[in-house]
Amino acid sequence: VFVFSILRSIPDYVVAIALLIGLAVILPFFPLSGSRTAFSETDPLLVRAVDVAYHAVLPVGALTASLLGMKFLLARSSMVAVLGQEYLLLARAKGLTPLRIRYSHGARNAVAPVLAQLGLQFGFAIGGAVFIEQIFAYPGLGSLTLNAVDARDYPLLDACFLLLAFAVIGANLVVDLVTSIVVPQELGR
Repeated sequence: VFVFSILRSIPDYVVAIALLIGLAVILPFFPLSGSRTAFSETDPLLVRAVDVAYHAVLPVGALTASLLGMKFLLARSSMVAVLGQEYLLLARAKGLTPLRIRYSHGARNAVAPVLAQLGLQFGFAIGGAVFIEQIFAYPGLGSLTLNAVDARDYPLLDACFLLLAFAVIGANLVVDLVTSIVVPQELGR
């Protein structure tokens, strides 16, 4: 819990810089920048896909690590709150195993706030991606948006914002659909 509390309070760009220094400079496991190796256009498709994934490990890791702390703490507090509910006492009285009570009955109800927060944080992840892409010199939508601002290219900026808005709305739609499937509904509505 302590590690996730610390991880939650560190901004994503600090995590990105720490990963860059630690895993690309001191221990050169990953590349410093870019989205692929130069002059790799003639490689087979699978080799290029692995190369792109290899270059995306640090940016995705930095963005994920900064959001992981809040998700873990929210899941933990939600599970603690659900485990104190009366319907779980009834499940214990029925003779269900503690593992089944915890994961089959408790976790399905505890996951709703986590899924809702996941949809909301998708917008923050896109906003944080602008900084992450600049730190890793990764060509993505955040870098394109920043370059459009620098060049005062308003049509491109409008297209970037429209695409980002569709991405956030789509993510929230997916989260709502998953929530309606996973979380049990009350009877009588």
